[in-house]
Amino acid sequence: MSSKPEPRPIQYLVKDLEQLQALANPLHLRLLEFLYQKAMTVTQLANLLDEKPNRLYYHINKLEQVGLVQLVETRPYRSILEKYYMAVAEGFKIDDSLLQLQKKNVGSLYGMVQAAFEATLEELRQTLRISLQETPGASMEAAHPYLEWTHIHLPRGKVKELYEKVMTLCREFEAADQPEGDVEYSLTLLFCPVARPEEKSPEEGKG
Repeated sequence: MSSKPEPRPIQYLVKDLEQLQALANPLHLRLLEFLYQKAMTVTQLANLLDEKPNRLYYHINKLEQVGLVQLVETRPYRSILEKYYMAVAEGFKIDDSLLQLQKKNVGSLYGMVQAAFEATLEELRQTLRISLQETPGASMEAAHPYLEWTHIHLPRGKVKELYEKVMTLCREFEAADQPEGDVEYSLTLLFCPVARPEEKSPEEGKG
C-alpha cells in the first residue's frame, strides 16, 4: 500500500519540551539531516550511517512519537512491508519560550546546542574524509569551510532582528539561480548572550 505524501511546511516550530529533548541527541540530528531531503527506510538510514537497523528503529520511533518525523509511505517488498519516514518539515525553529533559561529546560537547551555543533563537526569530518578518498593529495578547496567566531555588542532587542536578517539572506541566496551549480553547506548559527563574572575590587579580595 502506497500513499502520496502531503506537501511539507518549510519550517516547523518546536514548542514542546519533549521535542527539544529529542533534538538534544546528536544521532537524532543526523537522522533528520537525511530525512529533511527525502523519505527513507530505517535500513537505508542504517547503511548511510553505518549503524545497525535495530538500534535506529528505537530512535526513529522516538522521533515519530514526539512529532518530528512521520510515516509517509509503505511499500511491499518480498515478504515485508517497507516503511518510509520523512521529517515533518524542511527545517526546525525553536520557539522563543523554550530558549529562555529556566531550570526545567536548561539541560535540554544545552544538550540541543551541543548536539547541533557535534552534528556539524561530524559533517565536516565526513566531508574531509570523502574528499581525501576521492582526490588523494589534491587541493581541499572543494571542501573548504568558512569559520567565524566573534563577539558583537548589540541592544538586547536587536539580536532577534539580526538573526532573522541572516536567515532571510540565506534563503535569498539559496533561491537564486546559480549557473555554476549548487553545493550543500551546513550552517550552525548561535547567538548567545555572554555573562561574565564580576571582578572583585582589591578591598573585596582581601576579605
